[in-house]
Amino acid sequence: MKRVVLIPCVSEKLPHAALAKDLYVSSLFKFCLRYAQTLKPDAIFILSAKYGLVSLDQPLEPYNDTLNTKRDADRRKNVPAQETRRKFVNPQSLYPPR
Repeated sequence: MKRVVLIPCVSEKLPHAALAKDLYVSSLFKFCLRYAQTLKPDAIFILSAKYGLVSLDQPLEPYNDTLNTKRDADRRKNVPAQETRRKFVNPQSLYPPR
């Protein structure tokens, strides 16, 4: 089985187009990327609020969308068709209700 790591996008970005791994400039993103690399996965993807699941080397334009304010239906629009067939687990569903 392949090991894949997803890291979140962040609001701090370069003001111009760049590869996804370079576009996000916050210390949080850099920490997440470094940590993901230590896991030696088969692939690392960024979950972008605007572009959906993107590879580290995908060129992106900067944007101002955020996952925090998007509805579930809007989030799903950005996920490529083949990804919608995979089951994503909501981390909150792993814990019993209070």
